[in-house]
Amino acid sequence: MPDRHTVDTITGDALDALYAELERTGRLLRHAQARARHWQGQAERYRQAWKSASRGRHTLTNELTRRAPLLGQYQAAIDRARKLASRWAVLRAYGSAATELRVALDGPESCEQHPTAPRIAGMCGACTQYPADLPKESRP
Repeated sequence: MPDRHTVDTITGDALDALYAELERTGRLLRHAQARARHWQGQAERYRQAWKSASRGRHTLTNELTRRAPLLGQYQAAIDRARKLASRWAVLRAYGSAATELRVALDGPESCEQHPTAPRIAGMCGACTQYPADLPKESRP
């Protein structure tokens, strides 16, 4: 360790070097303080985001818990409608209604020749070339 200067022994050059070192150390300290403030702000933002996400998670969990029984009720209603469509098809009295109900529940069956064609009134849109082919209620 260098000898400690006294007022009687310090030279002008040594004093200038000490002032330069003091200035350099002050700049480093100010930079470190600015970085610390920056990261402190970041930490606070992350803390707030975490709290918000946690509240959102609790809200979503509560909502899903509240609505979960409804999913079972909806599935039961769909199953009842499918059974009704099957009964109607067996009775043949409501055959077209049963087909429409099945299409509404399960989606339309695709035509083997045109699997990507749209369905129009229960018929393949590519196979139906003329408006006369369509049922009266769906003609343009």
